[in-house]
Amino acid sequence: MAISRENESPRHEVIIIGAGVCGIYQLYRLLELGIDVTVLEAGGGPGGTWYWNRYPGCRFDSESYTYGYSFSKELLEEWDWSEHFAGQPETLRYLNHVVEKFDLRRHMQFNCKVDSAVFDDDASYWTLQLADGRTLTTRFLLTAIGMLSAPTMPLIEGVASFEGEAYHTYYWPQEPVDTAASSRPRRPRTSGPSMSRKPTGIPSCPRPSPGSPATIPTSPATTSCAT
Repeated sequence: MAISRENESPRHEVIIIGAGVCGIYQLYRLLELGIDVTVLEAGGGPGGTWYWNRYPGCRFDSESYTYGYSFSKELLEEWDWSEHFAGQPETLRYLNHVVEKFDLRRHMQFNCKVDSAVFDDDASYWTLQLADGRTLTTRFLLTAIGMLSAPTMPLIEGVASFEGEAYHTYYWPQEPVDTAASSRPRRPRTSGPSMSRKPTGIPSCPRPSPGSPATIPTSPATTSCAT
């Protein structure tokens, strides 16, 4: 006989998936209203796309101030962007600053991946299965995963069998990468506005030979290439 769950109460009133720009704002507003809420984030810290994408040259394509939160006059006045188009490190510092300033971190769960979310029509709440084996329930589920949360891996023959070190912009290591420091064979795919300006151990690439994919520059200071 099926067990009725109509009288059960969910563990949380609201669960937010994603601790990026949108997830941070949603959490702030819900806490302001006194609502029981938690954030589930797959990464090791807040920031969303600015946590994951940390390749050299990663930065805004819009003016920095457009990413600043406007819900707090004090926050607006105390943070001065160092560049019109801020780089990833500064953007991540800003988001961490917001999280600390408004004491949001204690409402976030990091390294927490959601495997599935199913809505129960009879009980009127969501059941979430997490990769760590836990089960959470919530009345409302807000997905703040954004448009850049799923990386697109290159479909290049031989990628799976390549034995050298490979780097993808989405999974760029947190520690510095110096491809010139090792004699091991490497075939990094690089992109970013600083590649042709500041040596980072990853060389800019000339136009490929006929029959190879062409380099498509997006600005005079941008190089994207594959060797």
